[in-house]
Amino acid sequence: MSGPLAPAERRPFSPTRSWNPVTGCTHRCTYCWAMRLIETKLKDHPKYRNGFSPTLHPEELSRRFTARDVVFVVDMGDLFSEGVPDDWIRAVLRRARESPARYLFLTKNPARYHRFLEEFPRSSVLGATIETNRDDLAMSVSRAPPPSQRYKAMRDLPWPHKYVSIEPVMEFDLEELASWVEEIRPVSVHVGYDNWNSRLPEPPLWKVRALIERVSTGRPCHRGQPQGAVVLRVGQVKGAKRAQVALKRGRHCLSRRAIGVDKVIPCGGLSPPTSLGSLKTNLRSGPCQ
Repeated sequence: MSGPLAPAERRPFSPTRSWNPVTGCTHRCTYCWAMRLIETKLKDHPKYRNGFSPTLHPEELSRRFTARDVVFVVDMGDLFSEGVPDDWIRAVLRRARESPARYLFLTKNPARYHRFLEEFPRSSVLGATIETNRDDLAMSVSRAPPPSQRYKAMRDLPWPHKYVSIEPVMEFDLEELASWVEEIRPVSVHVGYDNWNSRLPEPPLWKVRALIERVSTGRPCHRGQPQGAVVLRVGQVKGAKRAQVALKRGRHCLSRRAIGVDKVIPCGGLSPPTSLGSLKTNLRSGPCQ
């Protein structure tokens, strides 16, 4: 059974496995790569006979993981979207508690985490996508709860290992979004542009650099918490060519996307890049984290 994180393990998780006992989602985000994949290339696959409607796959509940595995739970949907019954969530969490692996959860409906706090493995990282602080902007491309609700749910979540994904980043107000991240107190933050040509209202690179500076070098590490970190991901940058950085296709990579390399920046540990070129150089300097 999963236990609390040892001090050496209190770092941003790098999933080595994905697990999809539930697929699909009711948020219908216009930029969702999983929805696009299921409704096009995988539409004739027996597993996705229901399209992107939430579907339970009981056979997946018998999968086994080891203590060395870090498992991303449901990367082909949202386990906590309102269209997923409580019983399905409990079945997934029950199976996770029986495993020695560590688990990463990510949702756009983190208010639902609060209902299941006693059922998560204690070493789990609970994450939320907050791609902007502007509710009207997010709601123009998604049926998910507005970002302001997600922020409040994560801020008030009494959990030691929290994670924020600002990906795909959309136009935002710097001070407000940065303060949201600081108040959530995550152990890890991801910031990244859209990689899928979704025509989102994206911020300029200088503003993303400023956000990265604020939430990495600019914010203090919280006393008594694991040291935080920011993970940068280069995707398509508005007004610039797509960063031609080949993803290292290894089991330690968080993403299987065709473009992008991750770089972990410890809290207070690295100045932000001054240009897209230097950003690419920084990202090239280490393996996928």
